[in-house]
Amino acid sequence: VKDFSKWIREALEDKVSTVRESNRLINSPALVADNDSNSMRRVMHRMDPTNAPRLPKQVFEYNINHPIMNKINVLRYSDDRLARTCLEQVFDNALISAGLLADPRTMVGRLNVVLEKALDGSVQKTETSIDGESKKKVLDAEFVE
Repeated sequence: VKDFSKWIREALEDKVSTVRESNRLINSPALVADNDSNSMRRVMHRMDPTNAPRLPKQVFEYNINHPIMNKINVLRYSDDRLARTCLEQVFDNALISAGLLADPRTMVGRLNVVLEKALDGSVQKTETSIDGESKKKVLDAEFVE
């Protein structure tokens, strides 16, 4: 777990001040603990967006028993790049849950990468013929943004 915490700290270096395994999370892969008032940042951003305070580095707590974090921990050994992409998404998900993500559009490119990897290979549809025998048919799909 210490090795995984160190890896997370390095991967999210510019976003987190502290990384620790959480004992309080059950159904969530992670959370962020913000030390500053989010309400005050929002008010200041509305008053003067150019001088609004930036989001400070967060305390990141993760649940190593959650399937997502467990799989990221395993994935980092075979595909570090994808593991980091997934970790960044978990971090942004935690920011959203805490009401701290100012611009969710920053996630779109990353989500597309994750979806592409999840859908890697062929999309297959199983058809059942009249005699009850299953046949797999590969479908080509084109996604347009």
